[in-house]
Amino acid sequence: MLTADVSKKTVTPTSLITPGSNMTVTVAAILTAVGEVIATQTQIARETQSAETDQRTKKRTFTNTHTVTYTNTFTPTSTPTKITYKFLKISCGSYQSLAINFTGSLWVTGSNVYGQLGTGDNNERKQWEQVLTGVIAIAGGWGHSLALKNDGSLWATGNNGYGQLGIGDNVDRNQWIPVEY
Repeated sequence: MLTADVSKKTVTPTSLITPGSNMTVTVAAILTAVGEVIATQTQIARETQSAETDQRTKKRTFTNTHTVTYTNTFTPTSTPTKITYKFLKISCGSYQSLAINFTGSLWVTGSNVYGQLGTGDNNERKQWEQVLTGVIAIAGGWGHSLALKNDGSLWATGNNGYGQLGIGDNVDRNQWIPVEY
């Protein structure tokens, strides 16, 4: 327990004081100690993170409770690629990724088996490709994608086996089409 005297700017740890003694700790001393603890914890976290990073390419051996030993080696195969499109909103479906950039253009990549990218074909894309403009919101589903444009219109493409595109039939589409509602 601490007893504080605001006028003297001191705090007394009363649970640690022997009756009759007069031990007083200044607020500055407590703040300094707390700052040192936080700095130490931050340094430990950085060292732990650094050690984990260094371990990525090293061989590790694990033993479970049944004394079966196995080895797991993880070696990064590539370096992350910086994307310079300045995306503001992102969404993903089962195997496709969708993103809206700062101008409202919709960009897509990934699987296109059902036409869920809306590129006019069913070929997968391994790089981002622009498909629509004026988009403010997106959603990716299992093999289908939806886009809401800034004029309030809803657009859909992809798997429509259960009518999930909302266009009145169950035929898949590989081009973005407006949804009438």
